[in-house]
Amino acid sequence: MSSGDVLRALLAAGANQHVTTADGTTPVMAAAGCGRAAHIKNAPRSFRQQVAEEAAKILLEAGADVNARNEGDFTALHCAAFTGSPELVQIFVEHGADIDARDWRGRTAFRIAEGSKQSFHYQAWPQVAELLRELGADTTLGIPGTIHERLRGLVGVE
Repeated sequence: MSSGDVLRALLAAGANQHVTTADGTTPVMAAAGCGRAAHIKNAPRSFRQQVAEEAAKILLEAGADVNARNEGDFTALHCAAFTGSPELVQIFVEHGADIDARDWRGRTAFRIAEGSKQSFHYQAWPQVAELLRELGADTTLGIPGTIHERLRGLVGVE
């Protein structure tokens, strides 16, 4: 039995696909990598990606809100951009994700893919940024993640 089979069984038994964590993160956001819930310890990225894609598709088919926001105003699309998943970006946009939604810092998924702070370094996902551009993201919106994060550090804003 795959993790997708388990998820389908849970949904069939009445599990709520709209349930959230204390910060408002939904299961579809978690599948996309928000909160690192999609990261299976010691599993290769390719396997984690397959599990995440399957879970996202199942949840969206069950009626999960692709544009739901957590406390940080992250959507599932922000999460997919942050973790560098072009497959999930494509899935979310196909399911009606607001491609230009901004998080609490004013960043769009495109800006996050350009270069977002992860841990103690900046991670850019050029393939994801290019896909978002091709899918119609407004590349003039928001503040680039790397510049914004660095400015926050210089002025001491939390």
